[in-house]
Amino acid sequence: MVWRNGYIPDEDLTRFGKPGYNDTDKDWYWSLTLGTLARVYALIAKARERTGRELAPGSGWTTYRPFWAQVIAQKVWGIGAATPGTSSHGGFWEGRETLAVDFSNWSYVYGGDRAAFYADCRAVGLTPGMIEPRRGYPDEPWHVIDMNPRSGAPASSGAVPIPSEEDELMGAKDDIEQLINTKFTELEEHLHDRRGVVVAWVTGTDGVRTAWVLDHGAGTKRNAYTGLSNEAEVTAYIEWLNAQGIPTLGGDQAPFTIAGYRDITDQK
Repeated sequence: MVWRNGYIPDEDLTRFGKPGYNDTDKDWYWSLTLGTLARVYALIAKARERTGRELAPGSGWTTYRPFWAQVIAQKVWGIGAATPGTSSHGGFWEGRETLAVDFSNWSYVYGGDRAAFYADCRAVGLTPGMIEPRRGYPDEPWHVIDMNPRSGAPASSGAVPIPSEEDELMGAKDDIEQLINTKFTELEEHLHDRRGVVVAWVTGTDGVRTAWVLDHGAGTKRNAYTGLSNEAEVTAYIEWLNAQGIPTLGGDQAPFTIAGYRDITDQK
């Protein structure tokens, strides 16, 4: 049976990681097919090998997105979100079954090197670069699509092995889910502690130097000048962050390195 967008049967998906809540997404969780999840894990391993940093989906409905969550997304983001029932996160998109993952911290992990990120995606069987202006969409380099979500992971991908036959898949499902959940629990513990927050100095094209607080786990950024009157106060704030064990990036960062982060400066 072909999936209906936003209505994938629970038995076709595996939940992983820890569920969460935020004002935008409400109660959310991560879920993917086992094959897609294996490819995601393979990509995380490649990113770690290349950069030493931990790639991960962002908080919220950044993996499979049920129909009702697509409705919420459009209410919040307007034309910035897909029409409910048409999202590539929903399981059926552009005439075929797909699953999408938003790697909100890709720019931090790869230092803004889109070519390297895309190369690692393709190496494990995932397709980046589908949500771009050349295809009539906004530019979303973090948006990666699995064009064959029901298929098992290729043996050469370095992913958790997934049996290709349906009966084998069902027989091994529990063991695979336990292994993958263990890996993502370890990943979350790394991402969502204070090592997942940094301050980056950015000099814009207008020459204005701004300090941004970046939350890699949530994929958000906040202008550190908010409530602060001058650079000396920002510096004092950064020193306080360091004293709490929160690292800051050294030196100025090019603007594109934080392009993948959602600005929450004006949010309470």
